Amino acid sequence: MVGRATRVSIRICAFVLVMGCAGWAATCSNATVTGNYGFQVSGAGQMGDPRASNGQLTADGNGNFTGTETAKVAGVTYTNVSLIGTYKIGPNCSGSGTFTPSVGPAATYSFVILSDHKTIQILDTDKQRTQSGYAMAQGTATCSTANLTGTYGFQGGSVGLNNPGSGNGQMILDGAGHFTGTETASLNGEIFSSVPIAGTYSMNSNCQG
Repeated sequence: MVGRATRVSIRICAFVLVMGCAGWAATCSNATVTGNYGFQVSGAGQMGDPRASNGQLTADGNGNFTGTETAKVAGVTYTNVSLIGTYKIGPNCSGSGTFTPSVGPAATYSFVILSDHKTIQILDTDKQRTQSGYAMAQGTATCSTANLTGTYGFQGGSVGLNNPGSGNGQMILDGAGHFTGTETASLNGEIFSSVPIAGTYSMNSNCQG
């Protein structure tokens, strides 16, 4: 006959099996971040100037990365900006590092790696800056305009000259460099629904476009 204590132990064990017998605590190191990552960061600089950037980083698994970005600062766009930086990851999958572009000031940042070990949430930790974003692992895929096709949901936000805005919606990419779709946008607090959008795109083999 199974005793009460034994039955309770079995139930606890079953619960642990459902939640994950490998343990609840994540374990990371510098080696967790290796290879190519696409990233996006946006917010305000030290003078309150709106800024945003995206690009690609290549991490070596030992705490160093290189890359390139396109940045827009106070309405001025800078392309093919080279980057170097460092990162240090703790066992709890959080970390910190430095980010040094060839144009503009260097930055310090903190980050946390999500449970998939492919998504990284980023926060600029310099004084008088409010910038955040994310990076996502790209793997070893080779990209082209033709294989970027289908229906995508999107979300974005921006800070213009006294006109903060954000929006989300859906776009359909045709694989030939054109897209159509609709979005809901908020501009200065005014909501615009079912706004038609259309545009063009191109994608390079390194998955930058």
